[in-house]
Amino acid sequence: MTTRTALSGLLAALALGGCNPNPSTSLIFKEGERIEGTKNAIHEIVICNPPKGLDWAIWGQFQLASEIPAYATDDSEADFTNHDALCYRITPRVEADTLHFRFMDRYIYSHSRLPMGFHLQLQGKESYELPITYELLPVPESVPDTFRLAQLTLTDIVPQVKKMKLLDGTTPYQKASISFVKGQKPSWYRLIINNNIGIEAADADGAYYAQVTLDKLHDNAGDKQLPNLVIEDWPDFAIRPLMLDLGRNFLSVEQVCHIIDVMARCKANMLMLHLAEDEGWRIAIKGLPELTEFGAFHAIPQRQADGNYAHIEALMPSQEGRVGREKPWQGSTGFYTREDFKQILRHATKRHIEVLPELELPGHSGSAIEAMRHRARTTGDKSFLLTDENDQSQHTAVYGYRDNIVDVSLPSVYKFLEVVLDDLKAMYKEAGLTLQRVNLSGDEVPEGCWMESPSAKQLMAANNLHTSADLWTYFLSRVTDIYAAKDLKLIAYTEVLHATDSAVIGKIKQQTSFLINWYPTTRANGNITRQAYKYVEMGFPVLFSNADYTYMDNVYSFDRREQGLCWAGATDERKAYSYNAFDALGEGLKLEHPENVIGVEPMLWGDNVYNFEQACYLLFPKVFSMFERSWNAIPDTSETAFGKFYSIVTSQEIPFIESKKLNHRTPMQAK
Repeated sequence: MTTRTALSGLLAALALGGCNPNPSTSLIFKEGERIEGTKNAIHEIVICNPPKGLDWAIWGQFQLASEIPAYATDDSEADFTNHDALCYRITPRVEADTLHFRFMDRYIYSHSRLPMGFHLQLQGKESYELPITYELLPVPESVPDTFRLAQLTLTDIVPQVKKMKLLDGTTPYQKASISFVKGQKPSWYRLIINNNIGIEAADADGAYYAQVTLDKLHDNAGDKQLPNLVIEDWPDFAIRPLMLDLGRNFLSVEQVCHIIDVMARCKANMLMLHLAEDEGWRIAIKGLPELTEFGAFHAIPQRQADGNYAHIEALMPSQEGRVGREKPWQGSTGFYTREDFKQILRHATKRHIEVLPELELPGHSGSAIEAMRHRARTTGDKSFLLTDENDQSQHTAVYGYRDNIVDVSLPSVYKFLEVVLDDLKAMYKEAGLTLQRVNLSGDEVPEGCWMESPSAKQLMAANNLHTSADLWTYFLSRVTDIYAAKDLKLIAYTEVLHATDSAVIGKIKQQTSFLINWYPTTRANGNITRQAYKYVEMGFPVLFSNADYTYMDNVYSFDRREQGLCWAGATDERKAYSYNAFDALGEGLKLEHPENVIGVEPMLWGDNVYNFEQACYLLFPKVFSMFERSWNAIPDTSETAFGKFYSIVTSQEIPFIESKKLNHRTPMQAK
């Protein structure tokens, strides 16, 4: 297929368009030059043919505004008010046929961070999508990256096999006989082609991976016979995952299944589905319908009698500004029914892939908090409220959210968690599976939480607790007890080990399946990764996902037209290929317990993944480097080795992607 460029796909997603009773109203965004000596610029949005009068507003998502924060300049003809997070409201200062809204913000270092998702609201109620045109500063042409093209044989595949011995002669492709042997590593297999085809395997997974290898050899051979050979192969890591962030932006069942098919080709065995975020709750839970009826959709906040704006119909708009409930669901709208989710489970299980639900507590919980408030408003049931209504604590979380942390002192928080876990277990059982572990996340809880909550103050006084860290420890103790009672293992980010009580650390260690280290290796964050290696030596199984190497939503390059985020740097195929989880900082680390480094996890966060095309652009071909590192942990970073690997990707995996009509970034150029 013809791949879409990053910029064309991005701008198509930004310009939502829509029905407008004043169809002549439109917007022009004019990018401002970076102010010398600063990271700021003065940008302008021209409001063409605005409504008459002053009782109207334009809502939009300002991707960079939380970094300064942004503000209207003195000569602007409109004001600028932050509602929450990235959601801002523009209101007129004067009445005119054309208004010039000028505002100070960060300079546009990436086109992925352009303002977007604009809606015109009349009298604080009805709202309509607005078309927008972008006038952007010129971007210098970048030099395409290259790789050294290698001569391949039909036995070269991704991930690359560990041992192979060629024998004399050839054999026609045929069904393989399978036998199981004892004493080998999990997922080990031996493929023998010599007049007939046999598979020896340590277990059912190994037999499956042998068949994957055989099928790839067959594809490479075409109408030729297979060479006689013996392949012996096994994964270095027992856990070979991919994480998809569906909480911020939704993908359909069919789209997720396409990604599962690619994972299976590359012998990945775990799909972590991030189903809850500030921006959306994506799975229906029996007994709590508000989670998806309210928390999976977005609407423009409505003005109340007191002049404040409230979320009446759904969550406030998130990054791309999509509102409404029209199908097909995409972007920030949509959820999985129970049958949808079971379909994903069954599709993955047939391909020897475990699907793990990933929730968010206590941070990143905005959608659940708002949905349970909606439940209380509409039904009178306050028994699932996740915050104290009188909490005056002040905090600011990622993207500027000010109200996305559950109050860990409330009994209703644990009641909520139990209902969710019970229903997740029920869904797995209905799909013929057993849910064994759930990721609770536990990351990015900001300072300032809970200390002004009446409920928290009461709990602290009764239990001799003094700090927010003590409350955090209380939460973790309660959570590990709930997991143990439900026969579930805990997965979480390494922040959970900030608990202040050694006994609680012990409970976490006993109840944990594994922890995840997500911090980049750069700057001061390197110390966090050094601490993660200390956890490894303490006996905690740790999955490494250093953001500067494994985040698939990182830009491929610093060309401003590239889609993706760049807070953790740029990550292309070569950089991802070079990742060494045993020594992520490149400091010559020698671990005493390397067996506790249990894998590497590529993650596709959904912050600016507004449709499936963009998801595929960011994943392919970059994710193949991570699948290689999951199977063969230690990289050979020579240009010859990378050239061979990338030649396999371009000759085999890209054609497969195209055969499924999936988008991808144009690969590096061969030299």
